[in-house]
Amino acid sequence: MEEEFDEEVPMLQVEGLSDRPDYYLRLLTYLSNSTSSEFGLTLLIGGRLVTGTLIPMQMYLSELANSIAPAEAVQENAGSSLADYFREVSKSIQAQAVDNETYEVESTAHIHLRDAVVFSTQPRGINIGLWRGRLASVEGWTLGVLNGS
Repeated sequence: MEEEFDEEVPMLQVEGLSDRPDYYLRLLTYLSNSTSSEFGLTLLIGGRLVTGTLIPMQMYLSELANSIAPAEAVQENAGSSLADYFREVSKSIQAQAVDNETYEVESTAHIHLRDAVVFSTQPRGINIGLWRGRLASVEGWTLGVLNGS
């Protein structure tokens, strides 16, 4: 005997959930930014693994400025002004931290990694160094750096 159901089964409502970052990853990133802490981290983004050391935003900007500075020799003014810009932004963020003007957890939108390695379909990862990504794009994560040698 077969039963027919006229009622539609209600579906779990997840609208807007996919464009919001994982709360705990956002909190970990916030803690890194506000306490200058570093953590090994592996992220799943767009079907690829990105692994490296989570670093505070001000450290990312400072290291980015240092990596741009050698471009001064190649493009005299462009490299210098861009590096100086990132240094100034980094100093501004550090000054806010000293003045206890901390960030809100909810305003943390990006994550920064040092010594980042991307793993795709190849068995060996691609070293990309400094990396910045949107927290809302992260599909999954775990503490620790993936060793893919």
